[in-house]
Amino acid sequence: MSSKKLFSNPKEVFEEQINDLFLTSDNSEVNHVIRALSLILYAEDNLKNKNDFLELYSLLGLEGFVSVISLFEKRTITFPSMEEIKEDIILSVIFYYKEIKNYSWNEIKKIVPFEFSSISYAFKLKKLNSFIQDQIREIFEGDIKDVK
Repeated sequence: MSSKKLFSNPKEVFEEQINDLFLTSDNSEVNHVIRALSLILYAEDNLKNKNDFLELYSLLGLEGFVSVISLFEKRTITFPSMEEIKEDIILSVIFYYKEIKNYSWNEIKKIVPFEFSSISYAFKLKKLNSFIQDQIREIFEGDIKDVK
């Protein structure tokens, strides 16, 4: 028999207890439990989006799945679309070249491997810079309030 842990870095007593339970189990026993868990997750009537949970579980494995559930339990979250994420990544790249490296729009267009509107991104950069300044202002104003 080999030693098998379901949680490599247990963060809760429950995770340690599960590890202890399977400490002397062989891999096939652990695999059977994981397969049974998959079936149970699929069968649960109270999970509104059970396929989403199964996909998340399949992607992250048991440990990652439990960590995500612990982080967001009893909350509803909405993920941005892939298009929104792509836009945010592009904005980050352009921010770096324009605001940090001080490159011109022509220089950026030569570096960045996709088409973009410099007018549109100039507006987005202005909004982002304003947001960053507001956040920094709030941090410092909070410090001033704390000192008084």
